[in-house]
Amino acid sequence: MISKYQYIKHIAIVLLIGVSINSMGQSKVDVTKPYEPAIKDANKISKMPIIKDTAKIETKFEYNINPSPYLSSFSLENIKPARLKGEEPELLERGYVRGGFGNYISPLLEVRVHSLRSNVYRWNAFYEHESVNGKIKNQYGNKQFAGFSYNRIGAKGERMFPNAVFYGQFDFRNRKNYFYGRTLDDPAADVESTEYEKKDMDAQPVNRFVTEIGINSTHLDSTHLNYKLFGRFRHTNSKMSAKEDKTSIGADLDYYFNHQFIGTQGVINYIQNEGMEDTLEHIFVDFNPWIGAFGKRWRVQLGVNTTYDQKTAEYLFYPSAKLHYNIVSFIMVPYFEYSGDYEVNTFQKIVDENHFVNPTIYVQPTNYKKIISGGLRGNISSRLGFNLNATWKEIEDQYFYVDSDTINSVQYFNVTYDNMRHLRFLAEISWKKSEVFNVLVQAAYNQYSLDTLSHPYYMPVYEINAHMRYNLKDKIILTADAFFKGERFAFDMKNGDKKLKDIFDLNIGAEYRYNHYISGFIQLNNLLAQKRYEWLNYRLLGFQATIGATYRF
Repeated sequence: MISKYQYIKHIAIVLLIGVSINSMGQSKVDVTKPYEPAIKDANKISKMPIIKDTAKIETKFEYNINPSPYLSSFSLENIKPARLKGEEPELLERGYVRGGFGNYISPLLEVRVHSLRSNVYRWNAFYEHESVNGKIKNQYGNKQFAGFSYNRIGAKGERMFPNAVFYGQFDFRNRKNYFYGRTLDDPAADVESTEYEKKDMDAQPVNRFVTEIGINSTHLDSTHLNYKLFGRFRHTNSKMSAKEDKTSIGADLDYYFNHQFIGTQGVINYIQNEGMEDTLEHIFVDFNPWIGAFGKRWRVQLGVNTTYDQKTAEYLFYPSAKLHYNIVSFIMVPYFEYSGDYEVNTFQKIVDENHFVNPTIYVQPTNYKKIISGGLRGNISSRLGFNLNATWKEIEDQYFYVDSDTINSVQYFNVTYDNMRHLRFLAEISWKKSEVFNVLVQAAYNQYSLDTLSHPYYMPVYEINAHMRYNLKDKIILTADAFFKGERFAFDMKNGDKKLKDIFDLNIGAEYRYNHYISGFIQLNNLLAQKRYEWLNYRLLGFQATIGATYRF
């Protein structure tokens, strides 16, 4: 029999083994730490309570229509038509005064007045003055007076009618140039060591007066005859009693019908001169009829240019043809033109071209027997345009300026003649952005072929012209111009043919508009101070600076 003590021992062992087995199979471990409160999410009922009513009420309407007339009255009122209003016109002043002063003692003055807006009449009047009173160094290193003066006054009036505009105008110009060019042709004169003052200079004053009246049609449609009629009188005189009177009566007519148009240009010129090498009084008549047609992409014009010269009793005919074809909406337009011309070289034209010619010079007419021109022009974009052109001329009796007999070592110019063939290649490109920024560049190359002369005197082989204008918010206006003439020859009576230096001229200008009425400007010419000779022994002015102001009223 097991003792009580052993029984208790066995029970204790069994309990320990059970506790041990129970502790080994337990997966939860309680960790004792400080109390941390936590809030659990509350689960809410998302459905709203609704009431379901099983009772239905049907609504019924009962009504009767009893029609009765309603008497009404109304009155008609005119409806005003809508009108499109244009932009407000810019402020227009009566005119302006522009004045300035520069080195070489060179005053500048310009006055212009004109009418305001009107559908009945229009007029304007102006006065201009420009002069230079300074000295330059000649080719011998001596200072000498090299000035000039220029004055111009004129007016024009127009009267508007329903289908025409009648106008009348006059223009008076006075230009006085001094013969400051000196030669070594006279061995008795000490030219190389003499400084010539203004009082020692011989001058050539040229006065020109022009008056003209005319009438131009202003039909808005093409079913009427369009016309331009004018009458003009021009008087030119110079020193030594040289004078020239030219009276012209002309008409320009054209008429359109059925995609065709016809027209003619005619001028009768009566010229009378005195005190010149060849005093004459005769008539020139130009008559140029033509006919044309056009389509959506092309335009053709055929005609003949005719001239009658009373002095030679010759009637000259030149066929005329123009062909323009629009390839792609004015983006590319090839063109071809063929014509001829008989040009009268008036005294006024010659003295405007060369201010230092012999005061009694007479230049005979120039016969352009053939003028053939062709090229391609167009617009690459709405702002960028271009023109490529080649022109060939066959010229009879082309005049060239040459050294003339001197008086007191003064350089004068006369002319000589030769037949010439002239080939000219021209390329130009333009960029225009509204009125803000404009650029134009032209470059030309010339080839000359002569019968007897060795060179085409004073005619350049290379030519470049460039112009730029920038408008900064209509407050600051900037301009720049560049000119180049290369490879020119002159004839010196003592030394024969002489190659002249190339001419390169760079000019810049600026204008500041303080307000709508007052502005100031500065103009700088020959910025590089080049020693240039446009004509033999006549050096042009050096660096020029002019500053001034403009007042609008």
